[in-house]
Amino acid sequence: MTVATDPRGAPLVLLSDLSDHTRNLKADDRAALLFTEAGGHVNPQEDARVTLMGRLVPDPDPAARDRFLARHPHAALYAGFTDFAVYRMTVSHAHFVGGFGAAAWIDDPADWLVPADLAASVQARAAALGALRDADGWRLVGVDADGIDLAPPAPPDPGPAEKDPGESGRVRRVAFATPLADADALDAAVRSLLRDGAAAGAPAPEARTL
Repeated sequence: MTVATDPRGAPLVLLSDLSDHTRNLKADDRAALLFTEAGGHVNPQEDARVTLMGRLVPDPDPAARDRFLARHPHAALYAGFTDFAVYRMTVSHAHFVGGFGAAAWIDDPADWLVPADLAASVQARAAALGALRDADGWRLVGVDADGIDLAPPAPPDPGPAEKDPGESGRVRRVAFATPLADADALDAAVRSLLRDGAAAGAPAPEARTL
């Protein structure tokens, strides 16, 4: 399942009414999403992972759809079908495993969600940064108080036989050195990441493939 996040960090998914899991959600909207570390260890017990638990319900806000499609542009081929809708998870608690023998429960979403007022102000400022590209053509497609999402330059469309583009064709998540305290710090933080990444020949420092 492909997942994006809203500006506060809540998960967004695009689901079809024809799928079994959507029918199950309509009967009982409680759900869990498991996220694992990409490109982890040979022993999967050493990989970091987190399970989010809460309620997964449709979100008719066009901003949620736009946010999802910015992260997963290929979904635009079917996102407009009448049986598809974006769902947002309201997380009640989470279970984090940092590796073998390291685990913890997170019972209060306020401990990890971006405050609503900060998320809103960052999004308002982000509109002016949406067209930014670095020297290699990487494009800013998502931003929040913790970091940015960068999409690689679009390769030529090979046609219907297109294969998985692999690591090189996927959106990269790049965290800020420290979470933003306020929206005034956004412009400098984003431009610094893009500048440092261009100088290093990569999208940005500490980039992770999503």
